[in-house]
Amino acid sequence: MKMRFLIPMVVMTLSATNVFASGSYKGKGRRLHDRLEATQYNLGKKIFTGKAELPEPSAELLGEQTGQLTALQSLLPDKARARTDVTLLAGRLSDEQSEALAYYVSVRYKVAVPQ
Repeated sequence: MKMRFLIPMVVMTLSATNVFASGSYKGKGRRLHDRLEATQYNLGKKIFTGKAELPEPSAELLGEQTGQLTALQSLLPDKARARTDVTLLAGRLSDEQSEALAYYVSVRYKVAVPQ
């Protein structure tokens, strides 16, 4: 008689411990409150990862953007700098795309990007 209650009791005890297990904690993550910020961040991410469609380099923008992108490249952490060379984008970015890339780098890598 006692054995008949022992097995269900053990099963219930073992299953109850799984119910109260903590599992892994999911952090809040990064939330962009403004729709414009989210759009700018996503555009900058596409440019940084090479998934954005960019035009051929323009000679008139090349000189201006080379300095900006070199400064931006120097702000990146070593790992990101080894993986991505943003100076290769010189002459290919519009003003909006350049601002979006700078915004993405500032948010993603938590660095102060000069304007």
